[in-house]
Amino acid sequence: MGWMAFRTRAWELMLEGRLGLGIIGVIVGLRLLGLFQFLELLTLDRLQQLSFSEPTDPHITLIGIDEAYLKHSDTAFLQYTDLAKLLETILVYQPTVVGVDMVIDDLSGTEKSRLLKLFEENEHLLTVEKVRPPMIAPLEGLSEEVVENQVGFNDFSLDDDGNVRRMFLGWTPIGSLSFRKSLALLLAERYLYEHRGLELENGIRDPDAMRFGDVEIPRLDPNAGGYFKQSSVYGIQTLINFRSGLISGGNISQPFKILKASDVVKSSFSKEDISQKIVILGLLDPSNVIKFGSAVPLRLIYNKDRLTGLELQAHAASQITSAVINGSPLIWFLSTPLEYAFIVVFGIAGISIKKAATSTLNGLLCLVAVGFLLILTSYWSLTLGGLWLPAAPALLALVINGVAYVAVAQSENRWQVLVQERDIALAALKLERQKTIEHAFDTIHNGPLQTLANLLRLIRDNQISTEKVGDELKRLNQEIRDIGESLKQDAISDDNLYIKVGNSRLDLSIPLHELFYEIYRETLERPFPGFQMLKIQARSLEPIEPENLTIECKRKLCRFFEETLCNVGRHAIGATRLTVTGKTIEKSYCLRIVDNGSGLQSPKVSRGRGTKIACELEAVLKGKFIRKNNYPRGVFCEFRWVVS
Repeated sequence: MGWMAFRTRAWELMLEGRLGLGIIGVIVGLRLLGLFQFLELLTLDRLQQLSFSEPTDPHITLIGIDEAYLKHSDTAFLQYTDLAKLLETILVYQPTVVGVDMVIDDLSGTEKSRLLKLFEENEHLLTVEKVRPPMIAPLEGLSEEVVENQVGFNDFSLDDDGNVRRMFLGWTPIGSLSFRKSLALLLAERYLYEHRGLELENGIRDPDAMRFGDVEIPRLDPNAGGYFKQSSVYGIQTLINFRSGLISGGNISQPFKILKASDVVKSSFSKEDISQKIVILGLLDPSNVIKFGSAVPLRLIYNKDRLTGLELQAHAASQITSAVINGSPLIWFLSTPLEYAFIVVFGIAGISIKKAATSTLNGLLCLVAVGFLLILTSYWSLTLGGLWLPAAPALLALVINGVAYVAVAQSENRWQVLVQERDIALAALKLERQKTIEHAFDTIHNGPLQTLANLLRLIRDNQISTEKVGDELKRLNQEIRDIGESLKQDAISDDNLYIKVGNSRLDLSIPLHELFYEIYRETLERPFPGFQMLKIQARSLEPIEPENLTIECKRKLCRFFEETLCNVGRHAIGATRLTVTGKTIEKSYCLRIVDNGSGLQSPKVSRGRGTKIACELEAVLKGKFIRKNNYPRGVFCEFRWVVS
């Protein structure tokens, strides 16, 4: 018995959870179709914005070409001579590696050889190319060895919303046989080798990934994390963990030390700003009207804040060096099964809130608490461990299930209250009935019974004449009638809650379909000729109890149903089949009575009691009444009304 009870309870719980599991299934399905990609990427952005501010990166310095630097030249354009002098000045302070984030092949001037010599003689001086269309070759005249080891590509991929969240580590361009590294990877590689003795190697967990020592850089695929079939994810890419301070919103320290080229040539800076650091040289402000030919970098966008290509390269290189040197997290993600398990867990948590929903306020407070826990878990996972969790679909599953089951719990609580109120009302009614019976007995005992006892005594003693007996009986008759009228008046309030059908009084507070069943049973027991030959009695009445149905409307529906059945009994002579159905069709409840009797005698619908009640119900319930001959014989009667 205990095992059977356990199985029964488990089955009930499973049925209760069907709604919530269905909601979870829909959300999982929508994510499988990629409909949450934008929302998940937006959530990633917001969580990164909320991360704690970090101090300025001590390993990287940016030097920006500014207008003041250009004004010292005879032209408004950067010349090979100017760039060579600037690089020579920078190299004097012995930086670990210098990256020139400009395509510099079409600068003006005649001393290109001086610039080429600098690259040939300084293996830690890097420049760039562009390998995605429109492709731009590196500085012409560089040797094959320099191109192979000192040139990295500066391409970045934009997501569908125009934001930059990913960086290239390496790629074999279409039509090329050589694997190319990005500028950011080259900068980090040279710096980590010089300061930590670490070389770039293949990953251990993922052999196609890259690693420095024990730090493996997570590799993106087109369906990684919140992405769905992202066609621009190719080559070796990883998510950028932007250094905090990027989104200002307040007095937050700059993520990187930034020097102007005009200050560098004047030596208006500290030697420590460049010495033994990663130095990236590029355009400081692309909004200025400065032409470097094809060297003008695109203005890239991240969370509505604009970044130059120079700053973006710095963030890309910084996350690698910070991860290796300081243990800063790189952004990674769970396997696909674990991501969906995370969504399911919080969806089930939304279902479980029903148990705590003793009131609407308690349920909503529990929902807010669990939702806050989900957001906090996602935030700390990303901030402290770099783990990108599917917070958006999980939160959606939690909120929808939580709200739905809080509503269900409150509906059940209201129903329990209604049941308790009904029990109290029934108890009070029973007590009132008992009082009425006692009152009736006292009235009869003190009235007609006393008269009758006196009359019997007079007759026994031969002390009354025949005329007197008649008078006494007339008096007794009147007393009994008076008691009947009195009891009717006393019962007026009770009649509002009951309806008399045959030999039964039905409680109008019970569900409507149960009333229909009782009326059906009582009416078909009457000795009507139309019921004598019935062989098939089909009945199917779906539950219905809309909140807007008043006691008076229920009474009229019951009277209509009873009257229609009585019409079958009185007029459907020879009927062998009676079909009674009640079901919900397109937000309406349809009550239908069909027989195969003799049919209507006149094509015009008579204005009997049943028809009058149906017409009244049409106006009150916005319903529709139909009565017509049924094919091939009999009568088709239907009343339909809106229930929601």
